[in-house]
Amino acid sequence: NRGIDVFSFGLNRNSQAGNYSTSASLIHSLARTVAHGGNLLLNIGPAADGTIPVVMQERLLDIGQWLQLNGQAIYNTSRWTVQNHVSNTVFFAQNELLKTVYVITTEWPPNGTLLLPFVQADIGQASITMLGRQEQLGFYYDPAEGTLVHFPRVNPTGLWGRFAWVLCMTGVVGPPATVGLQQWTLELFNQSLPRKHRRNDHALCSRPQCTARMNAAGAVRSRYE
Repeated sequence: NRGIDVFSFGLNRNSQAGNYSTSASLIHSLARTVAHGGNLLLNIGPAADGTIPVVMQERLLDIGQWLQLNGQAIYNTSRWTVQNHVSNTVFFAQNELLKTVYVITTEWPPNGTLLLPFVQADIGQASITMLGRQEQLGFYYDPAEGTLVHFPRVNPTGLWGRFAWVLCMTGVVGPPATVGLQQWTLELFNQSLPRKHRRNDHALCSRPQCTARMNAAGAVRSRYE
């Protein structure tokens, strides 16, 4: 639950351009939230006449355009056995009905390859593609290191490759489940608080509004655990 304006849930006429989250950061937040089994409630602040500020329209249109291509990795998905890569730029989700695992990466690997140390992808059993592309991607599995995926040789900065990219994997195996949703929710809510109210141990502060936030989070969290 957050606003496009990082300091306000409603319309704040004093907000500056730098107060608004970028389209990239909002999509990254969406990927991170879905990977941990959550739902992203994104607040916008309409004006008194009901119109939506242009900057917020732009963010929503960018998110919608990204979802039009990559929504398969968001809708009807749930947590996989691994939620995120240690780099915190790679996130995992799964569609159990389709037996498909999705890898959402917010950075295009500079050398054209992405190492997934948690993923076992055996040649002849696994298939890896990228949403928005037709070709099969090459990969190599090393039991000691994981699966190395070769990205397509294309320009990642065009319309097709904006903000984040999604690998679609079938026939792969992951490790046992790792980070629990409760632990992640605590960390997420702590990061949403003003810095002066955060605690170094990554727990929430004891102020009344913090307690209220966690009570609400507990109600949401219970639907997934």
